[in-house]
Amino acid sequence: SEITEHLGAIGACLHLFGERERPLRERVAMGLIQAEVQRAAWLSQGLAVLTADPAVASDPVDLAVITERVLSALTPEGMLAGVGFDFEDRREGRTLVRGDEQLIALAVAGIVLAVHALVERVEGARVTLTVSHDVARNTTGLDVGQASITLPTAWRAQFFDLSWSDRPGGVRTGAGLSAAHRIAELHGGTLRLEPLPRAGCCLRLSLPAER
Repeated sequence: SEITEHLGAIGACLHLFGERERPLRERVAMGLIQAEVQRAAWLSQGLAVLTADPAVASDPVDLAVITERVLSALTPEGMLAGVGFDFEDRREGRTLVRGDEQLIALAVAGIVLAVHALVERVEGARVTLTVSHDVARNTTGLDVGQASITLPTAWRAQFFDLSWSDRPGGVRTGAGLSAAHRIAELHGGTLRLEPLPRAGCCLRLSLPAER
């Protein structure tokens, strides 16, 4: 928790610098530093989720708003890697989920980073994010997918295995994804890896919608 607090303080200081008029090169550098600080904070929080039993709040949460916030933090890094993000909200109305906003944001970050790591070396790759509502199951879901590479069978088999040390993105990506899986379970939801019809894959987070 102390590490997380220190990282939050660093992030706040960086925002002070970012508010001033600066050349484009400095603004890009500042954005990348902020992204790295945010990644470190997510890693610290994810490890805390995996090593303790976190208290889970029960508040109305808008999954689309959280997703846009996570994307905003990752945009500078994505631009440098040449990876684009496409976001779509397919809900009819503002369907909410009930849960812990901070934990759900951490889960979304872990999912997006895991998919981003798969394609960050693929020129022109795009990560698609879609929020939707399943009326029949009364669930709200987030699909994070990529259509640039098809995962080898060995990768699919150990995708959620924290001991998979040579995964794209390394151990910190695995920790974030494992934390996302646990957070989904803590909220009575699921996180699954699914293939796309032609190529690529999708991580599908599904959470019970607010009744």
